[in-house]
Amino acid sequence: MNPLIENNVCAILRGSSGSGKTPFADFLEFMIDDPADIGICCADDYFFINGKYAFDVAKLNKAHSWCREKCQSYMMHGTKLVVISNTNTRDKEIQPYIDMAEKHGYEVVSLVVENRKGTKDVHGVPQNTLDKQRERLLNSIKL
Repeated sequence: MNPLIENNVCAILRGSSGSGKTPFADFLEFMIDDPADIGICCADDYFFINGKYAFDVAKLNKAHSWCREKCQSYMMHGTKLVVISNTNTRDKEIQPYIDMAEKHGYEVVSLVVENRKGTKDVHGVPQNTLDKQRERLLNSIKL
């Protein structure tokens, strides 16, 4: 059995915009033999319309609600590995996923994804927003 899906796991990816969370989630998906064993939940996916990314800050709360509903559905159906790929820079952002995982018997793993190359964010997020995301994340990590 693939050790990534030996038990039901909720993997919460955390990192600033452009840190590589989506490529890492894609890598995890690649490592799973059966696509039914993994579900990826990403609020950014809400903003893709006809294959084009159209971010709208006014719809951000709706996007995160949609993402939580998707996660709930995966867990209710027993998907072995559920990956949350959002910035998740604050405890209050990850707590709903932790609560869902507990309710459905999932182990929770929190993974910080960082961009060591310092390449520019692909989403066009302003530097001051990236700095705030990084600061919030650093303040919320529990060692």
